[in-house]
Amino acid sequence: MTFAPADIDRANVAPRGAEFPQVFGRRLVDEGLIDAHGLQRALRAMAATGERFDHVLTKLGLISESDLFAQLAAHLGNAPVSPEEMPAAPVLPDLIELKFVQRHGALPLACDDRRLLVATSDPLNDEPLKALAYLVERPIEARVITPVEFERAVVALYRRDAQSDFDEAISLRGDGA
Repeated sequence: MTFAPADIDRANVAPRGAEFPQVFGRRLVDEGLIDAHGLQRALRAMAATGERFDHVLTKLGLISESDLFAQLAAHLGNAPVSPEEMPAAPVLPDLIELKFVQRHGALPLACDDRRLLVATSDPLNDEPLKALAYLVERPIEARVITPVEFERAVVALYRRDAQSDFDEAISLRGDGA
């Protein structure tokens, strides 16, 4: 699906939109990935904590990250990233900095005259895609990638720089010492 801000149905996409949790939650129940009790539990937790619905689902252990992202991709009309779409080298590295890629979970996969193909680890946040569309002056075609797959891909593509940045972030949080 090509990213075009005017084409997005905000009620179904906005992670904090009033209707999104019900609409997306019903999809998960219909697909048999969570039950009605689990949906109600997630809705209560979301209301109590103010966290996004998709984050609450995985934190409560109601759905695996891979199942969640597959359903988000289908719900949003975006395909998951396929192994064939992964680039052999960073795409537009002189224009799109590694810090932007890491901070926003937006990994450029391919660029041509028609569009920039981007894998996003946060498919409910369209701001980085808008920024990239503006930067490259092309429409964005989004793919969905899990955060774990995203991190692996970034480290593989950017190698030493990415691993150093991830290691530095972990040490600053105090998780790695």
